[in-house]
Amino acid sequence: MNVTTHGVIRPCTVATGNTTFIVRNCVLDAKGGEIPTSYIPRIASGMMEPPPGLKLGGNCRTHLSMGNSHSYFYDSKILAHSWAALSTDSSHGDLYLEANNCDVVCETVGYGTYADNGCHNVLNDCRISVDTHVAIIAGDAWVKLNGCTVKSNRYGCMLHGVRGHYTEVTEGHIVGGDWDVGEALFFVKSENVYLKLDGAKVKTGKYLIHSVVNEDDAATKVPEEMKCKVYGVNAVIANGDYSGDIIHEDTDRTMNVTIQNAALTGQIVDAYLKLDNATWTATGDSTVCFVGDVKPEQLDAVKGVTIRAIAGEGCTLSGEYAFPAGGKLIVS
Repeated sequence: MNVTTHGVIRPCTVATGNTTFIVRNCVLDAKGGEIPTSYIPRIASGMMEPPPGLKLGGNCRTHLSMGNSHSYFYDSKILAHSWAALSTDSSHGDLYLEANNCDVVCETVGYGTYADNGCHNVLNDCRISVDTHVAIIAGDAWVKLNGCTVKSNRYGCMLHGVRGHYTEVTEGHIVGGDWDVGEALFFVKSENVYLKLDGAKVKTGKYLIHSVVNEDDAATKVPEEMKCKVYGVNAVIANGDYSGDIIHEDTDRTMNVTIQNAALTGQIVDAYLKLDNATWTATGDSTVCFVGDVKPEQLDAVKGVTIRAIAGEGCTLSGEYAFPAGGKLIVS
């Protein structure tokens, strides 16, 4: 079955309430339309375009899940020309969206899938092609991408805090699959997050993880007395050989990274770092706090690069070390 819509906020499919909604062997194509000149932009029921803080475009989402609906897509193609392919909104706390062996496409600025408070999205063995965002996740929500083949010109998962609470935790999981992203695999904007990268093949233009202060006017604020005391940015990078930088620029929270049964090549800035049966080669000047029993042979740095580290709990390194690739480590 093919379903095509033309017009502003005219999704091909909608699931709401306590609906169980199943799509098999379909092509869904929402082409959007032209916003009336009388429309007054708002972030509320009846909004005709994405919130400005997302920096997206378009005026239609191909599929929209709401309430406590559970939606399942099999062997289908979900095509968006902008804004969104598989979207969620107004969850009542138990919204679930799953896609299996589907083609998920967003041709211009927009996302493949979205989850915010109370939403739980799983994409299994899908082929995802987007211009800007594979997934956007906010608040108490999670997205899991298992065995997907992905091409994004900018981001994998963007996780951000807006109109939320400073204690909330957002989750993004990438397990297996083949990822090609133009800028950052995980892009975190002023949010507490748990990130899992496990056994995937990843090519990224710059970052594995990049955290920044959210410039959105609606960004969730951390009280002054709680800065760097909240859950923070927590990441596990496991079971693979990965290249890309990990740069932490969010001044409200700390970053904690565990590399587990994996090898990482890239720059790390301002992170607590644990190496669990893992190695790290620094390609740019880095600043870390080592946690656990880190051995010199687990580390390397290319010529001209210095790792400046603090010996944290369980770390016995001290002083200066020279590396085979020409760089050095200074531990205080």
